Amino acid sequence: MSIALDIARLIDPSLFALDCGLTAEQWQSDWMRGRYRKSLLSCSRQSGKSTTAGMIGLETAVTIPGSVTLIGGPSQKQSNEFVRTIKGLHATLKKKDSNTPGLIGDSVTRIELENKSRVIGLASDPDTIRGIAAVQCLIIDEVGFVPDAADILTALAPTQAGVENPQTILLSTPNGDKNFWYDIWHNGDASWHRVEVPWWKSKRLSADPQFIEDQRQLLGQRKFSQEFELAWLPSEDAAFDAVGIDAMFNNDLKGLNLLCPRSPN
Repeated sequence: MSIALDIARLIDPSLFALDCGLTAEQWQSDWMRGRYRKSLLSCSRQSGKSTTAGMIGLETAVTIPGSVTLIGGPSQKQSNEFVRTIKGLHATLKKKDSNTPGLIGDSVTRIELENKSRVIGLASDPDTIRGIAAVQCLIIDEVGFVPDAADILTALAPTQAGVENPQTILLSTPNGDKNFWYDIWHNGDASWHRVEVPWWKSKRLSADPQFIEDQRQLLGQRKFSQEFELAWLPSEDAAFDAVGIDAMFNNDLKGLNLLCPRSPN
């Protein structure tokens, strides 16, 4: 591949995605082009958020020799599946571009490329991730379902010290209002770039209304609202939602919302 193509891919990562077999939707292209240092992706199930983040992880490994891309998830099995997705993207890219660094190490939990870059999948546990240094790209999948997410980010913060242009990508669907994902989405500082893609903003999902209706029937309205409409519903063990609690401490009882989940809209 020519230097001109390398430059074009650098300017527009959606071209790299295309060579990996992905035709990016508008929201994916916009996010990838931004090359944000810290990103929060709240995106519907089956919208392509994991594949998109995986493509950025692969791009990091291919274009930055010796880099480390670290994948975390609620379980080792889930992290392994993420690594498997990246392997598939790499295989497609290698067929398209023979200059792509090949694999010299390949296991269920990690891959290593000829340029000495590594992609490592680990369960999101503060005790298992210590000792990894110089993380160029950190991806935590389903962070809303990771119990120790805040501790994990604290433990990983030093691993990106001294790394030029590191990226941290957190992705999930909502999971109630009593976890790190809820807190960082609503209260995190402005350095986090937020991307929100409910099912109707996904071209692929909105083109298949029968699939959406099937999922609504399968999951039930509450679960569907969280997984596909990205509704930040009160945790099921809460007697009052956040709006209701706020209303209890002011004189405007019109805001009181007892036990009733908030509308996703």
